[in-house]
Amino acid sequence: MLLNVLRQSIKCTLILFLLVFVFGANLAPVSAEQAMISLAELKPGMRGIAKTVVQGTKIETFDVEIVSLLKQKGPAGDLILVRVGGDVITRTGGIASGMSGSPVYIEGKLAGAVAYGWPMTDRRLCMVTPIHDMLKLWELSGEKQGEKQGGEQIEKQEEKQEEKQEEKQVVSLEPITTPLMVNGLGQRAMDKLAEYLKPLGLTPVTSGGLGSVEDIAVDLEPGSAIGVQLMRGDIDMTAIGTLTYRDGDKVIGFGHPFLRRGKTNYMMTSAYIHETVPGLDNSFKLGTAGGLVGTVEQDRGAGISGKIGTYPHTIPLRIHVKDKDTGLERDLFIQAVQDEQLSPALLTTAAMQAIEQTLDRTGMGTSWVKLQILARNLPGESLSRENMFFHPSDVGAGSLGEMLEGLALILNNPFKTVEVIDVKFDIEVEKAIKVARIESAHISRVSAKPGETIPINITLRPYRGEVVTETLNFTVPKEQMPGSMTLLIRGGGSLPPLQKLLAQLGTQTLEAEKPENLEQFLKDFVERERNNEIVAEIMPFVFGSNPTALLGSDMPAPVKSKIPQSMKKPGGFGQLNVERVKMTSEYIIDGNSEVTIQILGATAETPKK
Repeated sequence: MLLNVLRQSIKCTLILFLLVFVFGANLAPVSAEQAMISLAELKPGMRGIAKTVVQGTKIETFDVEIVSLLKQKGPAGDLILVRVGGDVITRTGGIASGMSGSPVYIEGKLAGAVAYGWPMTDRRLCMVTPIHDMLKLWELSGEKQGEKQGGEQIEKQEEKQEEKQEEKQVVSLEPITTPLMVNGLGQRAMDKLAEYLKPLGLTPVTSGGLGSVEDIAVDLEPGSAIGVQLMRGDIDMTAIGTLTYRDGDKVIGFGHPFLRRGKTNYMMTSAYIHETVPGLDNSFKLGTAGGLVGTVEQDRGAGISGKIGTYPHTIPLRIHVKDKDTGLERDLFIQAVQDEQLSPALLTTAAMQAIEQTLDRTGMGTSWVKLQILARNLPGESLSRENMFFHPSDVGAGSLGEMLEGLALILNNPFKTVEVIDVKFDIEVEKAIKVARIESAHISRVSAKPGETIPINITLRPYRGEVVTETLNFTVPKEQMPGSMTLLIRGGGSLPPLQKLLAQLGTQTLEAEKPENLEQFLKDFVERERNNEIVAEIMPFVFGSNPTALLGSDMPAPVKSKIPQSMKKPGGFGQLNVERVKMTSEYIIDGNSEVTIQILGATAETPKK
């Protein structure tokens, strides 16, 4: 009996071993040792091949011949000048965008990656980044201290190389373009995205998609198409290049920088190439991102590097749009990389696309917007903001300013790194002009004591509508001094009187108190008045002989010098009281009005009107 149990146990162990042996390699393939050739071994006239994908996922080869070595021409060091040819090059019209990273083998040894070329020239000539420079990217993935030191060393080296390039290079050498393929954006959203990305040197290209691309199994190897993905979900945005070398779960590619952001946390994907399109000026691969396979960890002069099987933190964005005129509602979901410069633009573009799809029109309109951001290290773990907007010609774009501002403030704050874990954006839109102008304001009493509440009746004239009246209760501050107190009644979106005064004096802002923490840094954005609020605030009033009392002893010199002499004598500037109250309206409020109240002393009786 015991013998049978032992036999069965050994049999199960052997079966398990075979399963791991057969299938385990596909789960975590480790490339065989790849021989590499140094620059010292390369000579003009030596021949070899390069690998890339020009259609689908099939890796093909093209011919390569060494022309020369160019010292200190690349951002990471020397470059190899090669001439390419063969059937693949004939079909593509030369080196195409998306071929950057194509591994080059000379006499069976890996020499480097196709990376650079010249604009408006023979596309059969190109530059190769040596593999030994690309392998240095992996050195940055070790201990944090070593990573920092290594990163600084490489960045300094790259800066020196760029300086030498500028000094010596007559004809501009450019990285072979990396196509930024975009699925799910309409033309207007694409135009806005192109505007955001232009300073980064990126040009988005609309790419068709295949519903089953993510299901296509791709065993990534040198020559495979890979993607650096910035956004995925209902909208996809992926830069497509070629994988140069793989060692287990570590990969390198491109041969030149993508955005050159140093340490990164981008999504890495496989890619499917629909076709490589020949062109007179430039050929390019038209592709689509496949499944998520790992993380791009470094983006530097010699290329990109990353790890397969580990996945980056992304920002999920859930958008809900309702067209109040048609009743149509739409939801959109995307994931975007967390990047201080990119994320606000990517998420705002996605929101614009959701609005465009739902409304299916352009032009004027009124919108109600709710933004909620959840994040680690954020005060209270969340930030919320609601507002109402009107735009006469583009209600979609006109509703997104605060979303862009809020995300940029959080991600670029000077206090701490904030990890955004969820963003919700809800918007309702209608074509009607929901704007009302303040026609007048009235009070039932002409005087009051400090601490008393005064009802203010405000007459509003909605656009093409009947007059409506709102009542706002204002409580006189307990410390308010006797005398005349003028209240300005205005819309929350209009300029407060102090800012108007500063503008008249030739300056726009005072030196605000410097925030000491993230909560103070975000306070203005969170507590800012809304466009559909009615605000009553005490206007600056004049008394006394100290003109600086209005703005405090720290009044900027340029402001002091422009104060009229008439305001520097008794009866000039007095203290500033910024007491204000506000109430929410169903309209965006325009215009303003004033009421004046006599503030009585503590012992004086309040006269009846």
